[in-house]
Amino acid sequence: MNSLGFGKGLFERLTNFLNDKLIQEIKQYIPLALKEVQHLIVAFQDNKPLGFIGINDRKIEMLFVDSNLIGKGVGTCLINFVFDKYNVNEVVVNEQNPNAHNFYLRKGFIDVKRSELDEQGNPYPIIFMNTNNMNNEVTLKTIDFAKDQEELIDLTKQSVKFNRFVEEKDIEDYATLFFLNAYKEASICLGAYISNLLKGFILFSSFQDEKMHHKYFPNQLYEKLSEKFSSYKYLENTEVYRETCEKLLNDLNEKFDGEISLFVVDKKERGRGLGRLLLTKWLDEIEREKHKNIFLTSDNECNYSYYKKYGFNIVKEDQVKYSKEVVTVFIETKRF
Repeated sequence: MNSLGFGKGLFERLTNFLNDKLIQEIKQYIPLALKEVQHLIVAFQDNKPLGFIGINDRKIEMLFVDSNLIGKGVGTCLINFVFDKYNVNEVVVNEQNPNAHNFYLRKGFIDVKRSELDEQGNPYPIIFMNTNNMNNEVTLKTIDFAKDQEELIDLTKQSVKFNRFVEEKDIEDYATLFFLNAYKEASICLGAYISNLLKGFILFSSFQDEKMHHKYFPNQLYEKLSEKFSSYKYLENTEVYRETCEKLLNDLNEKFDGEISLFVVDKKERGRGLGRLLLTKWLDEIEREKHKNIFLTSDNECNYSYYKKYGFNIVKEDQVKYSKEVVTVFIETKRF
């Protein structure tokens, strides 16, 4: 590693869960490993190496980034390159290195199996991960309401208990209005497609940019539905959830520059890494746009802890009391 210009501090930081004897053995092995890896890609800036990644076939054998640059996007740059160039789909990480494990989770890998011994037979548990071929199946692109309306509304109906608020016969219309309210404010509208069918999407509203110019926005439909529900007799108070979240945000007294307004993955596709691909791509876009502090609202009726692995933290919570149910809502924030 020193031949690439990296100090020993990086290695010691990444291997601090190993005993001294094994660390010395691994140090002796590294020059040979660098020579034997099929593809070694190094990230440079001004002729200075920032990090490198080693590939054999479609497996990531090593990924190191200068310890002073962790979290600066170097690892993301390297992994995106080998996704595109070598179609990588496999990696093994030490269980005692949670930062590396969480990094690969964010990049679309999933846990496949666990071993009590590492690949050299030492007593350090490892986790085998792969992309479950999801990278090959999925196309990520901007959604188009005109083409995707049916799938968009079907997915939106999976995200909220709309029957809490409206009669069964009105759920389709109410879910459509719910989606359009988020869609018209969104600056990023990213969809995940399998065989040209929409299977998930994320809507993000930036507070620092102009709203997205949608290729198509159904103004007439939006006005018609808005009018229908303006005098609708709701089964529950539709405003109490929003008002509770607004109060929590006001109590935080922080300046945010963006919000995830809607994020949905088809129930049939959950657990396969589709959500990770969407969030990873979205995070890359957000970082490029220099966002500093964003938030989302979640509740105990969804997998609210899911976002923790992507750097979100629950900072506020409260209860929304309906006539027959109580829902706990959360404000989750992420700083860049």
